[in-house]
Amino acid sequence: MHRTTNNRTQKRSCKLDEHADSLWNIMAPMSKDHREALKRALKELCEDLQYDEVRVHLLSKDILTESDDQVIQSKVTTVDKASELVAILRTKGDSAFDALVEAVQENQDFLAESLKKHEENVRNNVPPEDEAEEGVEGIRPEQIVNPDDPITDKDLNEIASRLGHGWRKVGICLGLKKHQIDACEADNPHTQHDKAFGMLNKWKRKAKKEATRGAIVTALMKVPVDPEAYDFLLIAQH
Repeated sequence: MHRTTNNRTQKRSCKLDEHADSLWNIMAPMSKDHREALKRALKELCEDLQYDEVRVHLLSKDILTESDDQVIQSKVTTVDKASELVAILRTKGDSAFDALVEAVQENQDFLAESLKKHEENVRNNVPPEDEAEEGVEGIRPEQIVNPDDPITDKDLNEIASRLGHGWRKVGICLGLKKHQIDACEADNPHTQHDKAFGMLNKWKRKAKKEATRGAIVTALMKVPVDPEAYDFLLIAQH
């Protein structure tokens, strides 16, 4: 009888210790490296993060409180929601950074890779890239042929033929919701090209005047797709 009671007491004590460790990981100050990584990733997160895609995971991990969630949900735009989320996460522990990476891994894995890259660069003392000047992967706006011109269906058809299985990631990067991308797949069941072209057209209709050659190149450079998907839109380098 005493042995059974002792076993129960030990198990309860272990659970309390695990809970205490979890609370400490959340409440302890976030490391300088992770705060800097979030700072460097802020522009990308504000452009591409869909809060509704990550909130359940962050709430289930006790990273966000109900009060935190209400504050973020009170923001009107996706940019403001992402900005508020980052501000809140920076006040949490290092587990908050890891939880954010996990949360975006499923539907926005390009953001997860970006966060990991920023984390690695900070730890290796690599200075932040001036993306406003150089663009992603060193491509500058002046290297794009007529970047302010509207993207044409001919351009989109060419891009779609080169995307392959990466078309869904491109759709997410362009700001389409998961259900919109799923609809493109359902409406075009036969080939990857048709799915990709349907997705790109949906983005073009949604973006309207902002659907430019420069905008599509910028989006494609953020996704791990073959540069051949957009190199025909670039000025030939000699």
